[in-house]
Amino acid sequence: MTSVIHTPHQESRRRRRGEFVGAAEHEAAVVEPCEVEFERAPQLGGGGLVAGSAAFRRLLEQARKVAQYDLTTLITGESGTGKTTLARFLHEQSGRRSQPLVVVNCATLPRDLLESELFGHAKGAFTGAVAERAGRVETCDGGTLVLDEVGDLPLELQPKLLMFLQDQTYYRVGCDRPRQANVRIVAATNQPLLELCRQQRFREDLFYRLSVLRLDMPALRDQPGMIPELAEAILGRIARRLGQPPKQLTEDALQRLQVEPWHGNVRELENVLERAVVFSESATVDRDSLHFDSVAGSGAVTTSGALAGRTLADIENQALRETLEVCGGNRAMAAQMLGISERSVYNKLKRI
Repeated sequence: MTSVIHTPHQESRRRRRGEFVGAAEHEAAVVEPCEVEFERAPQLGGGGLVAGSAAFRRLLEQARKVAQYDLTTLITGESGTGKTTLARFLHEQSGRRSQPLVVVNCATLPRDLLESELFGHAKGAFTGAVAERAGRVETCDGGTLVLDEVGDLPLELQPKLLMFLQDQTYYRVGCDRPRQANVRIVAATNQPLLELCRQQRFREDLFYRLSVLRLDMPALRDQPGMIPELAEAILGRIARRLGQPPKQLTEDALQRLQVEPWHGNVRELENVLERAVVFSESATVDRDSLHFDSVAGSGAVTTSGALAGRTLADIENQALRETLEVCGGNRAMAAQMLGISERSVYNKLKRI
């Protein structure tokens, strides 16, 4: 998937020219990108860049500094943490903010079309290339190109990206005339690129070119302090979309959200809250309104008979260890989840 994202100033000019925002053209096997309007307020997973924890505030400060340097940047983190959104934030904080921001997802485009999507092609370069076409690199000349899921970039295309990173030179598919574009590259991945290098699935020289500057997105389960503010922002966005007043989380619902492991990160939190808003018939979202995905839910799946023959002390110790892991080591949260006092948690830990 590729999206061309324009700032509000550019968008107003496009509207005056009568261009239709959101139109997508399709011709044979040639993939044309959808254009979507870019909201000036930076977003995280659709819910807002919320600095709800000290660690995330430090990340935002790092991002603001990184944005000022026109260098290639690598953003790492699990799926659903908001890597692409942080890339948009970098663009908005940079000197390129008035120029286009183009996002290319390397995992969703067909392998045989990805080179054409990035660098363009000449007429007749392949079946379906009925006219010459500019690539995303050329489209965002002067701006920022975000390569999402860069770990899925085909090995045969990696040298061409490396060449572009080295001297901003590229070739359209089917054309031997070199072209140049002034583009900042921001790459994002949820994969361990160094491990891919060891497996010879990713070029080591490309990895070092991409990671001149690096930002690591934290997993939501490691930032429980973010959840109250983030949930409020998400509920507000849902309310605006539905045209209704925002619903409020009850205290027990908030406590439940803060002990969930969130394997799907912000994306999963959004799904849970959207379901809760739909099914809650009151002005609040309580604990009973929260329904979690079975794959990512925090409830442990116990095989029948797995506890047979084990001592109660052993079972209790396992429950305590697993609950602390889910709570990120927070004894107060673990105590609340287990229904015991924090002092009891402390005393039991001393006996393990």
